[in-house]
Amino acid sequence: MIFPFSLLRIARGQTSRRGGLLGAVALLLGLLSGCIEDYSPDVPRSKTQFLVVDGFINTQGPTTIKLSRSTNLNQNTAPVVETKAQVAIEDATSVRALLTETAPGTYVSASQQLVPGRNYRLTIKTSAGRTYASALTAAKVTPPIDKLSWKADNAGVDIYVDTHDESGQTGFYRWEYDETWAFTSAFNSELQYANQVISPRQENIYSCWDTQSGGVIRINSTTGLSQDVVRGFPMAQVPRNSIKLRLRYSILAHQYALSQEEYQYWETLRKNTETLGTPFDPLPSQVQGNVHCLQDATEPVLGFVGVTSMTEKRLFISRPELPDEWRFLDTNYLACTAPDTLWIFRGDYTIAEFFGNASYRIPIAPLIHNGRVDAYTAYTPECVDCRVHGTNVKPSFW
Repeated sequence: MIFPFSLLRIARGQTSRRGGLLGAVALLLGLLSGCIEDYSPDVPRSKTQFLVVDGFINTQGPTTIKLSRSTNLNQNTAPVVETKAQVAIEDATSVRALLTETAPGTYVSASQQLVPGRNYRLTIKTSAGRTYASALTAAKVTPPIDKLSWKADNAGVDIYVDTHDESGQTGFYRWEYDETWAFTSAFNSELQYANQVISPRQENIYSCWDTQSGGVIRINSTTGLSQDVVRGFPMAQVPRNSIKLRLRYSILAHQYALSQEEYQYWETLRKNTETLGTPFDPLPSQVQGNVHCLQDATEPVLGFVGVTSMTEKRLFISRPELPDEWRFLDTNYLACTAPDTLWIFRGDYTIAEFFGNASYRIPIAPLIHNGRVDAYTAYTPECVDCRVHGTNVKPSFW
């Protein structure tokens, strides 16, 4: 038996930090029988480039909203951002606070202190003259994160979050997180090449840091409990061989209080994006946000703009805290084998020929014999310059 269905899916990552839908969301048509077969219909461009609204109204700080257009799932191009829009936060009496476009498609407000319980919404007017608005929603207050904890087992590290609301007014929670870790390049360069001269290196390109946002949807409800308490909720997992754990690892958790409608939105999105793939998984559901086109109520708009504050907490894990037998696989440097060697007196290459192209080789160290430099070792930037895979600027919280 064949079941036709349509499915909204998120491409290039499931969620963005401090927002909702980041990247392209597309309409995928498929057929489900004993197995899942891909089907790519010829969908007109106008039927797939829906407005995507990514962000929330921050009641205790600046609000960041990202606007883009959805794309087909089989497109490899980056989403088209929506520029030159007029974006504002508005209360029930039409008092407005404007957002400024700080980067293409990114709109940021000044820091706001909104009134808990009062209704607010987001309004958008595109450069094409189309107007959109989110539903008026009561501002919620997010309680603090009580604790982040972790436990190591054979699979890796599991990270948990604890929180509670003594007033019992939250009930619905969502978490996002940013991971930051220290790493080193495959080779430590002691030298630099500039103006046809090799000299001692002045800038560190060996030790770096990288940061990425978690791409999974983490939500929880306490409405069925006697108390508004979350204890030991699994927020993130790090595999035991991940390079993130080799030196030092940090995770910054972001917590949001949700309305029941927003919780249901995220739950539907989670089921659609995480539990599909076998004939026994549930059929996808329509993802209904709270943003609508004011000229045409039937026009699909993707995203849910909640009204809440955000609380944060950071956790660190260092290598000495982990089992001694754990070994870590740095996938960035798997191809980095023995470095190349320039023997100066062979005359195969001059120093300028060997190092002149900055994208080709970086000097690593001299080979000295009887007090004389006979050769230099070198390798490509991908293996020597850690900035290719991160930044050498130490984070302020490190």
